[in-house]
Amino acid sequence: MIRHLSAYSLWPAGSIPTDSFTVESVPLSTGKQIPAGRFIGAFGFQGVLGLFRQLRRTYRSDTVLRIDISVILPDQPMTVVSSRLAESMSLHVGYISRTIEAELRQIIDDRTFRTLSEIILEEPMVLNKIWEHPDFSHIKMICWNAPTTENPKFQMGALAGPGVVDSVSVLDAPSLSATLKF
Repeated sequence: MIRHLSAYSLWPAGSIPTDSFTVESVPLSTGKQIPAGRFIGAFGFQGVLGLFRQLRRTYRSDTVLRIDISVILPDQPMTVVSSRLAESMSLHVGYISRTIEAELRQIIDDRTFRTLSEIILEEPMVLNKIWEHPDFSHIKMICWNAPTTENPKFQMGALAGPGVVDSVSVLDAPSLSATLKF
C-alpha cells in the first residue's frame, strides 16, 4: 500500500532549482509550530486540491509547486487493533482501538475530553512524545482529522522523519529531480 502526503514549496519566479528542493511543511490550521524533525503535509486528495488552489490564490503565483511524497506501508488498513500494533507502520488517530487510544493518552499525559486529532492540532509536539515511546517508535506515519470550513473531512499527516520517504514527485514540474530535505 502506498500512502501519499502532499506538500507545497514556494519559489520566486525564475529561481526554481533543477537539482534539489527544500520541502516546506503545510502549516497546521491552528498556526502552531511543527515539531522538530517531522514533516507534516496534507493527506487525502479532495482536501489537497483545494489547499493548492487556495495557496495559489493567496500568493497570486504559479510558483507554488505541489510535491507528493510517497511512503510504502504494509498492505493493512489505517485502523489498528492492539494485537497488530507491533506490525503496523501507520496510525490514524481517528480510527484506532480504544486500547491504543488509552495508551496514547497516557503517553501524552492527556486527561481532557478532546479527541486525539484536536490534541495534535493544538499541541503538535505530542507527536514527538508518541514517537519516543518504544511501542510507537517503528511507526512511519501518523494521520489525524483536521476539518476546515470548506472540507469537514480534511486530514493531515506527519512522517517520522528522514529515511522513511520512498519517493518524491513534483506534480507541477515533473522534469525536475527532487530531493527531500527536512
